[in-house]
Amino acid sequence: MAAAPETGLLVADPAVERVTQVGAPISVALEIGAESCAGYAPFIDDGTMALDAELLAEIGPLGAWDAMSMAALYCGNADLAHRAQVLARHIAGNTPFAHWFDMGCASTATTRGAFEDAIYWARKSAAVSPSFHPPLRYLIALYAHSGHMEKAVGIINKLKALEPDFSVDRLLGDDDYPVLALRRSRLLTPGMIDRLT
Repeated sequence: MAAAPETGLLVADPAVERVTQVGAPISVALEIGAESCAGYAPFIDDGTMALDAELLAEIGPLGAWDAMSMAALYCGNADLAHRAQVLARHIAGNTPFAHWFDMGCASTATTRGAFEDAIYWARKSAAVSPSFHPPLRYLIALYAHSGHMEKAVGIINKLKALEPDFSVDRLLGDDDYPVLALRRSRLLTPGMIDRLT
């Protein structure tokens, strides 16, 4: 593990280093890095990741901002997480994976409580990639929270077409269903089932 010379803070997870050494796709390294960085202490007091030039060279600026966003979320700094994710999205530009970063912006906006912004980003992600499930999951909760029940039910129907075993009960209560950040936002409530059924 490398340490920043000025601070001695840990700046990289050995798993990220190993994945990049063996030539795995950069997306694999980014995923491992974003998830594992939270398990260490590579943060300055405000939740900023301590990234050195070597790590930036390995994962690139897009990956660095995305990793910073995920790490900031883990540290509870939703504002920094959102700023970093918006920068990652800007760098992604019109690439084929831009919808992933639109969804990242929807997630961080939701965590911040900026629900109208979250709807914007989730709709953008869903428009670019209609079969991408995460923005649809968020839109259900965001529309229901905002009182747009007809829109929420429309999204439920779209998601059921893609995911036949989907249910609002599963969205709210299945710990294995992939909506952890949405659950942490406290946007999903038991009363949502009554409003959507």
